[in-house]
Amino acid sequence: MNPQNRQQNNYLYTQQQLSSSYSYTTLVPPTSINDFYDVVRIGSGSFAQVYRGYELINQRPVSYREVALKKINLAAIKDPATYKTTINEVRLFTNFNHQNIVKCFRSFEEISPLSQNKYLVLVLEYVNGGDLEILIRMAAAKSPFYGQKDNFQSLMQKILTAEYPPIPDDRYTPHLEALIVSCMHPIMNERPNAFTVYEVAEYMNGLWR
Repeated sequence: MNPQNRQQNNYLYTQQQLSSSYSYTTLVPPTSINDFYDVVRIGSGSFAQVYRGYELINQRPVSYREVALKKINLAAIKDPATYKTTINEVRLFTNFNHQNIVKCFRSFEEISPLSQNKYLVLVLEYVNGGDLEILIRMAAAKSPFYGQKDNFQSLMQKILTAEYPPIPDDRYTPHLEALIVSCMHPIMNERPNAFTVYEVAEYMNGLWR
């Protein structure tokens, strides 16, 4: 934690201890990634690095919340249009409030004392269990939620074996039912071509004239 924030928070904590009736404390929001506790890097991308840390949210009783810190290197974004888009997206992100969207509590800028690069830091809700890409791959190859009932692997197996629900006996004519069955044959060369399908359709159409 930087010296200014530490001094202010320590002062508030001291005042709280001196007065038993003092039950509410307004903390100074962090202005540097160093103001968070137990910060560990958990990922990185083209322009950003992601850390996990803990933020002090209450002095009495002392309580913390686990957060993800996305540190975007603004100096690495050379294209002006990309820079503008990034800033606008962050502004929109901080206004989102939905149960299916990771919450962005706030953002702040800081200058690296070593490189003098400007960084934009997003303070995000920490969601455990890996990133979205990993979950999508798991669900596509082998769903962790529905077993073999609803996933890409099961679908491919059904396509390869031409597995489909039974055709209702009382819904189609025998000619159309036979055509459907032949079109669903698992071996491609055993299926009728477009000309054969047309001939069968013309024949069935003639039955109703």
